Amino acid sequence: MKNGLQHGKTTLTVRLAFDCYDDTHYGSTQERHAAGRLTLAKRLNSYLHGWRFDGCDTVLIRRTSRQFSLPGGIKVYETEYITTVADEIQNNES
Repeated sequence: MKNGLQHGKTTLTVRLAFDCYDDTHYGSTQERHAAGRLTLAKRLNSYLHGWRFDGCDTVLIRRTSRQFSLPGGIKVYETEYITTVADEIQNNES
């Protein structure tokens, strides 16, 4: 904190989770389902990357992306964003 101003980095993690159980049965055209999930993940990134929340000094910048599976046929698309925040500290002394 300097001169009543608090400044720091904030991390935002967004996860899209899909139940893929139905995608794995015979004749499911799994490739089409996988492509659709990836398209949705990319669309969400296009909405968030470059977005500036109130109170943030910088826009959201994608730092990392990863995909992983969880038990039960769950596919997760995870993206981490960073931004900087500056907030003036209010003095409550009267």
